[in-house]
Amino acid sequence: MRTVAVLRSAGFTLVELMVTVAMLAILIALAAPSFQSLLSGLQVSNTAFALVSDLTLARNEAVKRGTNVQLAPGVASDWSQGWTVSVPSPATTLRQQASTGHGVNFLNAPASITFGADGRSTGVAVYKFNLTNGSSKNVCVSLDPSGLPRTASRAC
Repeated sequence: MRTVAVLRSAGFTLVELMVTVAMLAILIALAAPSFQSLLSGLQVSNTAFALVSDLTLARNEAVKRGTNVQLAPGVASDWSQGWTVSVPSPATTLRQQASTGHGVNFLNAPASITFGADGRSTGVAVYKFNLTNGSSKNVCVSLDPSGLPRTASRAC
């Protein structure tokens, strides 16, 4: 009499695969809110970085050109809709920042900032921008009288 060896095939059964997919779906569902919060916080940080970059550009251009350079919101005093760096006379736009996207709010932002030929900001002694996503992330961008921007991970 002959014996036939039963070969067991390697791999996963359908039940094992379904259980694994279900567990993965549960883990993703639990991680999604944290991931959204992370992305929102990164958007605030990136906007603060762009603002500091343009404040520095405006200051450097004012010194280089020996004239006033202005940083102002692009649309109706709403900094979250973008901003421009420009030379008032003759009217020349040096850089235009697009909208920051949804979720980044500017609180207590100044109407505009002008840098003089010496690189100092004119007007108010200290300018402050409070950038927030409304819940968990705040970044304070401040500009001291010498024209140097600083950031802090807190509300202003």
